[in-house]
Amino acid sequence: MGRVLVVYSVVLLLGCTEHSNELDESKEKLCERLRNHVVDLKVAQLAPTVGPSAEELARMGEKRPPQAQPSVAEGHRAALTHALGDEYISTCVTSVTADQLACSLKAKDTDGLVSCQNH
Repeated sequence: MGRVLVVYSVVLLLGCTEHSNELDESKEKLCERLRNHVVDLKVAQLAPTVGPSAEELARMGEKRPPQAQPSVAEGHRAALTHALGDEYISTCVTSVTADQLACSLKAKDTDGLVSCQNH
């Protein structure tokens, strides 16, 4: 019986490794990442011709496309980040579940963010 319990525990741990690695960060840091992700998705929705941020391009290993207007995108990004502020992070820490947070960090668009609220 003890061996079965050990094997079961190992299987559970292996199955949860990806999820737990992401949640190893403090919840405050994850909420900060979420705020930045929300801002990135909103900027993409507001100005799709502006293009990704320099940070996003670096993550993708790409150079900024010639049609991009970085000052416009960065202006939107700064305004949205300021509007959400630290209150967004503190509300996230106290109100968002681990499942909602993990789902939201993986969302590809604002519709995906909304659907994560139901998790």
